[in-house]
Amino acid sequence: MLTRLNDEKRPDEILDAMTQTATSRRGLLAGGLTMALGAAAGMASAQNGMAPNRSGSRPPGSGGNGNAFESGGASGGASFNRSWANSKKKLLRKISYGPTTTDVAEIDNLGYSNYLEQQLNFSAIDDSACEALVSGHCRYIHLSVAELNAIQNPEWYPGPDAMDAMAIRSAHSKRQLYQRCVEFWWDHFWIAAVKDSSFAEFQRSVIWPNAMGTFRDLLVASANHGAMMIYLDNHQSFHTQTNINYARELLELHTVGVNGGYVEADIYQVAEIMTGWGVHENLPLGRYDPNAEVFKFHPARKSPGSYTVMGQTFTSTGKQQGDDLLDWLAAHPATMRHITDKLCEWFLGRKASSAILQQVSQVWGNHGDLKAVLRVILAETNVASSLPSFKRPFHMMAGLMRECNAMPITWGKFNHLLKLNGSDTSKFPQPDGLPNGFHAWSGGMIKRFHYLTRATRGFSDFDIDPVKQALQALPNDGAKVKYINDHFFLGELPVSDQVFIRRYMKQGNRDMQTLAIALCSPTYQWF
Repeated sequence: MLTRLNDEKRPDEILDAMTQTATSRRGLLAGGLTMALGAAAGMASAQNGMAPNRSGSRPPGSGGNGNAFESGGASGGASFNRSWANSKKKLLRKISYGPTTTDVAEIDNLGYSNYLEQQLNFSAIDDSACEALVSGHCRYIHLSVAELNAIQNPEWYPGPDAMDAMAIRSAHSKRQLYQRCVEFWWDHFWIAAVKDSSFAEFQRSVIWPNAMGTFRDLLVASANHGAMMIYLDNHQSFHTQTNINYARELLELHTVGVNGGYVEADIYQVAEIMTGWGVHENLPLGRYDPNAEVFKFHPARKSPGSYTVMGQTFTSTGKQQGDDLLDWLAAHPATMRHITDKLCEWFLGRKASSAILQQVSQVWGNHGDLKAVLRVILAETNVASSLPSFKRPFHMMAGLMRECNAMPITWGKFNHLLKLNGSDTSKFPQPDGLPNGFHAWSGGMIKRFHYLTRATRGFSDFDIDPVKQALQALPNDGAKVKYINDHFFLGELPVSDQVFIRRYMKQGNRDMQTLAIALCSPTYQWF
């Protein structure tokens, strides 16, 4: 087990005192890494218990010293809260996939607030190098739906190109906060199918340009896209045969939330309002249709009359009635609370405090200004009191590529590795997207360790040689441990973990195995 150390000693004194005896890899694994599951489970239990806390202060149950999270489980280890005390580094962890030493230097130079503003104003960040990678690896990414439909190849699907672009940008973009928002909205407006032309175009025209714009723009763009209409069956909704799938998810998932105050009757009223919203009719099989899956409103299918949703009556006619509903939902206080809660869980590891909700209510406006909302949520006091979040497989894999500055791999290979880590997107057909939290992904811990170990050996289809060469060039074990600590843990790897990996290195020529052990530690599984 990762042993509790005497905190009164300096880290270098502890390391010098405890690294005189070599530790075998088998002994280290038995004594340390096999406790990672228990440690992570303990942290997850603590995190679950903290969910109701809305005070914005330290989590309940953490004690006066705030040591709620122990990297070695309940009986020992370095405290996450104590180790992650630097609010600037906590911000980097929360808004990026894998913060680097370059990121640390930049935020130290700019300061917390200026760095956050730089990330919020993402369009001013030169990301041409990353976009060149995207263009080189995703040749269909800029095509319209009609152009994608024209590709007559039954063995090729455009959807993976969109997912490939997301993986490359998550690993290599300088606009890390923007990319974290892209993933968030990818989940929020979830569309499970990836084989259709409309899926790729949905990501490009709905999610990417609006991820840090306004919530209304995202909501309206998603409703006016054929991919969403097909996925939630609204293209089959007529005034004589109403389908409620989209109406239900529009309220429950996309806007006001399951506790937003609507009742079952409201769902049916929304469904009537949204009749006629669909796609162009497909031509007979085998004939090329450039408009296949493209959004279209059909006036003849629209249910006539006025409809009342949650006490609000909509009297306009035609498509305008649906437009008015979307505008009203985007400005609704329940929508503001639902979205703010989800964003806080995404970035802070907990639901929104009453103070955050009050501040967001003052900046949300009629459209939901997402930059203003993020500015409130990511304020230094909020990030300083944020809780560790368990990395989803995508987050872990993209982060490792970013920290290694590794060249991108094809989505097919990346997705294969995601599947090995339990994140096969085809297994999540429901519209609530991929799950978050330790309990959703804890069943794949051994697969995680397997992936991380293979990655350090160069078996994950991205180039690990630069890291290997950098470690080999360092003069001694202490320098190598420092390199691993700085480049993969922002200098915050618990001293107890440093002791064990330093012991392991004593037997020589174990640079990459040592890195694998460090990456398999509980500290690396959380952010």
